[in-house]
Amino acid sequence: MRGCHWDVDSIDSTGISLEYSVEGWKQAFSQIETAFEAVQAPISLCNSDPGRPSERKQDAMDRNAQVWLVKSPNQISPDKVTEWQKEGLKDSVRGKALSLFYSDVRFKGKGKGKREYKENNVKGNSYVGGDFRTPSFVWIKSIFPQSGDSYQVVTIFGVEGDRLTFARELDKLAKKRPSEAMLVFGEMPNADPQRHNRPIHR
Repeated sequence: MRGCHWDVDSIDSTGISLEYSVEGWKQAFSQIETAFEAVQAPISLCNSDPGRPSERKQDAMDRNAQVWLVKSPNQISPDKVTEWQKEGLKDSVRGKALSLFYSDVRFKGKGKGKREYKENNVKGNSYVGGDFRTPSFVWIKSIFPQSGDSYQVVTIFGVEGDRLTFARELDKLAKKRPSEAMLVFGEMPNADPQRHNRPIHR
């Protein structure tokens, strides 16, 4: 899934329009799953190891992955940004989901080269990734449909341990404002939120 480009502004040959809706995205995932099952089942019954510095296993759409849709109505399209050095860190450019992700070091991975983190001497959480060969566990794609509000597609790989913290923040948003965030792939684990579990990065 990481690195794929989906054109969601138009209806493809399958007749699916990827609008901001649970039904549309569930239908899309159903067709993707059917297509991959002809080769090999994409949703494994076992959990993928989320990754260590020398591996990238966490980029798997297994039963520990989630996909969320998060509304971002005031987001500026990248082609309308004129000065990235000045505007790139603004919430209006990042979008709602990415701004939430960067707002807390509990779920922002270790990033030595991030300007805002370097200036504030913040290193991030090494248990969720960010090291060389262990990339961020979150992939966020901004969508600017021809009609309706812009939104972001948030893919979370390996939703367990410290990585579950970010998913819980999205779940809180969905419960507080159901129209602003929705889980379209995967499920929220029933694990005790107080349990301190760090199997991610040893």
